[in-house]
Amino acid sequence: AFVLGDVSDTTAETLVRVQTENITFAMFGANIGEASTAIRSSLSKISAAGRGVILYLRQRENNLDLVNQLRTYKLMQEQGLDFTTAKQQTGYGKTHDYGIGAQLLSDLGLKRIQLLTNHPPRFSAIEAFDIEIIETDGLERDASEDTIEWQTLRSKNNQAKLMATTAMSRQFAARR
Repeated sequence: AFVLGDVSDTTAETLVRVQTENITFAMFGANIGEASTAIRSSLSKISAAGRGVILYLRQRENNLDLVNQLRTYKLMQEQGLDFTTAKQQTGYGKTHDYGIGAQLLSDLGLKRIQLLTNHPPRFSAIEAFDIEIIETDGLERDASEDTIEWQTLRSKNNQAKLMATTAMSRQFAARR
């Protein structure tokens, strides 16, 4: 955990970013995905607030390691897949363990957090440690060509999933 300022006041909201280890970004500066922008945006917000926490978690047991990350990138390049589809094929990040992050936040004495994320939070692990997510705060998005291309592919994939879900819902409703 990287901590800025005094986070011991359990009645105050604390800005928190939970970041899964990303070797290609952290070691090599890769901009595929949103890790680089998420960390920069989080550091900026925490710095402006004068207090906050960034948890940097290893998740190797969940296929979130360099080997699986590179396999995913290889599929993206060779088959023209978007990040989400390539992850599904390689199993990269199929599961996450939020319990260890919740335990660390609890060990720091945090009770009320403002989660810095662009994704819906997973509450169950947090609630088990008596930590309340007061709100989520979206992060800035990178406007580089690589990131825009990645986000466009991700958006198209999400639109396709939404269309498939809508079609399935209509089929189900028609059967009733």
